[in-house]
Amino acid sequence: MEATKLVRVVAIGETRATSDREVTLLSLELYDDALRLVWRVRFLNAEAERGTAIRDKPEVADDKSTRYNLMGVGGNSGGSNDLWWAGAELSPAVPDDARQLTVEIGSLRFDVPLQ
Repeated sequence: MEATKLVRVVAIGETRATSDREVTLLSLELYDDALRLVWRVRFLNAEAERGTAIRDKPEVADDKSTRYNLMGVGGNSGGSNDLWWAGAELSPAVPDDARQLTVEIGSLRFDVPLQ
């Protein structure tokens, strides 16, 4: 699985928050054999542990009951004190007839329409 043939990109731009962080799910990249999620974490207070930005691994489900496997997750702050950018790659590819994905990052849930 190499995620080399990009099929399409779904722009999301939705934000959810907890008491110490704000997570914005930016986009979903659909490949012929995988999918990638891209999100941003903004810390809302000085006490939040910056190293926990990618602690919460995303969980993905669709309306076709596909079992997605997390292949990798990573991120960086780009030198910022309160912002982190993160991404994750999962497999297999999203089925062509799937109409919605549910993405959970920690306790935060995002419903992503695909059609």
